[in-house]
Amino acid sequence: MPTDAGYLQLSDDELVERAAQELRSHLPDRWTVTVANGPAQTNGEPGKQILVNNAGSGGLAALVEPRRSFTPQDAKRLLGGPLGPRLRAMTGNMPIAVVAPYLSPRARQVLDAERIGYIDLAGNIRLDMQNVYIEIERTNRNPNSEPTSAPGLRG
Repeated sequence: MPTDAGYLQLSDDELVERAAQELRSHLPDRWTVTVANGPAQTNGEPGKQILVNNAGSGGLAALVEPRRSFTPQDAKRLLGGPLGPRLRAMTGNMPIAVVAPYLSPRARQVLDAERIGYIDLAGNIRLDMQNVYIEIERTNRNPNSEPTSAPGLRG
């Protein structure tokens, strides 16, 4: 897995594609996951959506909001500030998912409370797409953080 610096260099398209790959790795073979163009993101850039299809039963979509980092405070600003109503108006009934290299347990909790899905590249996934619900909690530790040294004795 790349370092934080490597993730910061990913384009939005690359981040969304890696998130789609992560999701794809957890679904049965008969399911497909693709990335398609969608409505504009909150920053005005062209948007993306992740499409999930279960062999012949039709496809489901979630609009994605790619972020290179995402804290609980970011979630509160995104949803509680001026962007919240705009984001909801843009999506209508379509599910929304934040895509990031890593989402802390608290960031995931805030997104859950607002009924916003997520996919992080550490393998944590929560998507509620009409009649398909996917939830995977792989890790509560950022796999890209620097290891901390153990406390030592000085004499």
